[in-house]
Amino acid sequence: MKGWAGLLAALSFAAAAQMDARPQLAPELAPDYTVATYLAQGPSPWVPADSTALAQTKPDFTVAADGSGTHTTLQAAFDALPAASDRRLVIGIAPGIYRGQVCLRAVAPVALVGLGGTSADVRIVAARYAGEGKRPGIDGGNPCLPDLAASSYGTLGSATLGIFSNDVQLIRLSVENDAMQGVQKGIGYPVGAGESGGAQGVALMTQGDRIQLEDVRLIGHQDTLYVRNVPDGFGDRVYVRSSLIAGDVDFIFGNGTLVVDGSTILSRAGRRAPGNGGHILAPSTAPDKPLGIL
Repeated sequence: MKGWAGLLAALSFAAAAQMDARPQLAPELAPDYTVATYLAQGPSPWVPADSTALAQTKPDFTVAADGSGTHTTLQAAFDALPAASDRRLVIGIAPGIYRGQVCLRAVAPVALVGLGGTSADVRIVAARYAGEGKRPGIDGGNPCLPDLAASSYGTLGSATLGIFSNDVQLIRLSVENDAMQGVQKGIGYPVGAGESGGAQGVALMTQGDRIQLEDVRLIGHQDTLYVRNVPDGFGDRVYVRSSLIAGDVDFIFGNGTLVVDGSTILSRAGRRAPGNGGHILAPSTAPDKPLGIL
């Protein structure tokens, strides 16, 4: 008993010392950590647009699974976008569930607007996960970052929606990865996934600048939102406002610049075995980059 008491006392002292040493933001520095300072990182300061008018604009393209629009799938509408435009184009998405992985890459400024009454009325959903096996040379994963040679999808290939373009707005819609939806208390993992790995399933993956989310639901379990930096260094800013981000392990992560403002971050429970929790944030901000996730 004496040995255990000494060990517990030592652990308590170590924990207290660690907490005391944890860095804190000094009051005089706090004013630098604002939405404006984060969004000023890049080629020029960025002030996100008021999305109200765009949400009410007549769409240039309409996606509707029943054939009543200009396209029946999101990818077909994305592929129809020009590389440049003198104005922001609008893709309206009719209420419904749109299953499958899609990629928006190097197109004119565009807004994706859900045409339902709430963000839950338009759902972009896929169920890929990192450890899921695939056919090498045939299956590529998310079209934004295809890896034909790999034998599994990997974290990058698991993304439901990839946005690899600048000046994109998402308004009043949901992006989901439901690959782990059937797992409860550590039981029911699909092949290639488990408590120790392989369960990563990205809902939204971004690699672009001035990407704005308004009234959007991002729903997954592990690795829900992945914000990547742009290799050319010309900005990687993502602004999320009045939205929901839900997950259970490292579900907001990446090395891009991300601001989550006036939104709900929901840490989900129930998938993992009892006693196994999960972190909310997993930033990998580069050492030479002063601001990463706010």
